[in-house]
Amino acid sequence: MIQGAQAFNVSEFWLLVAGMWVCVYVCLRPYRLDALRDDLFEIRHRLFMYAASGAIPFDHPAYGRVRQNINCLIRFAEKLTVSRAALLWMLVPTHAQEPTRPVGELEGLSAAVRRRLDEFEQEAGNRVSTYAVNGSPFVLVFHAIRIVSRASDLVSKAGDLAIKAAKVDERMRFRIVQRLEAQVREECS
Repeated sequence: MIQGAQAFNVSEFWLLVAGMWVCVYVCLRPYRLDALRDDLFEIRHRLFMYAASGAIPFDHPAYGRVRQNINCLIRFAEKLTVSRAALLWMLVPTHAQEPTRPVGELEGLSAAVRRRLDEFEQEAGNRVSTYAVNGSPFVLVFHAIRIVSRASDLVSKAGDLAIKAAKVDERMRFRIVQRLEAQVREECS
């Protein structure tokens, strides 16, 4: 049977777990979603400024497709999770997952413009995948384990350094004592 102090410790533990859950899922999650959307808005703004500089016309199909893809990512950002991505990967055939571009979409664009449009899409995809992966509870547990293992490595390295420092300190003391003894012998002689 649980004693009074043990019951207090158990209830304190579960209260801390509940507090952590509130922090992660009530406070941190909306912030992360807002930060992702802000990043995507910034990418879309840079795409707009790139088109405004005259590099690509606003009515070009490639510009419209990239802008539409970013808008869809902004709109459905809260639905992006690792589990949904895994289900999509497992259940949808590979050929259906590959992006299809209309045949004439990239015609008339220089290689530099094509590369820049691909960079915009790649950057948006990287931000979304980072958001989805880092929001997974399994990944959070993995990060916690990794941090604890790194901390234990640092503690063991610090212990090793302390032992080495003590040995060096001991050798230095021994040398100092030997020198002092030699000086005392010289003075006594």
